Amino acid sequence: MLLHEYGGFRAAFTASGQRVLVNRYGVLMYDGDPMVPASREAEQEQKTVSELLKLLDSDSWRVREDATAKLKKLYPNVRDRIAAAAKDPSLSLEVRVRCGLILRDNEGRLPVVGLFRSMHPLVKGTP
Repeated sequence: MLLHEYGGFRAAFTASGQRVLVNRYGVLMYDGDPMVPASREAEQEQKTVSELLKLLDSDSWRVREDATAKLKKLYPNVRDRIAAAAKDPSLSLEVRVRCGLILRDNEGRLPVVGLFRSMHPLVKGTP
């Protein structure tokens, strides 16, 4: 079943339910949605993000820096939570500024684009 076709890319489902993305360089097949973590993992990730957001307001500079670094690593999956925290007036200025900096540093970086850039040299010679 064809889902979408645009600019040389085709997205579809196979009969077994796998998603397929095809372009002139290669084929990418996967089960489920790679941008959405599984529910158990999502719950754990949400707890982790909540804890990290609390640590951003710590009295210790080192603790705040460590929490910021961990949130940067989780960024693609938790962007909406970080964006909400950056605008939440009930959080401290420190937390809002740090969340805003994470957003600024990652603006325009999409995980899928990074995936295709990293795959390009590997599949360039593929017909």
